Amino acid sequence: MNRRLAQLGRLEERAAEREEKLAERVATVMVKVLRGVLDDLQLTEEQRELAKAATSRHLRLMAAELRAEGKSGGPA
Repeated sequence: MNRRLAQLGRLEERAAEREEKLAERVATVMVKVLRGVLDDLQLTEEQRELAKAATSRHLRLMAAELRAEGKSGGPA
């Protein structure tokens, strides 16, 4: 029984590590996409600053939603 619990613990740890790596890769891709879109739009400096602020605000909201989802065990 203890051996099975230890195995389960290792599996959960590996799954958490993979989830973290995936989240990092997704974040990297999102940054590249958003930078590309902003570059393509050829925004003025003022517009670019507004876009950055809006992006940050929405990413924070999404992060909060994901944290709430994780705590509840399902979609918020």
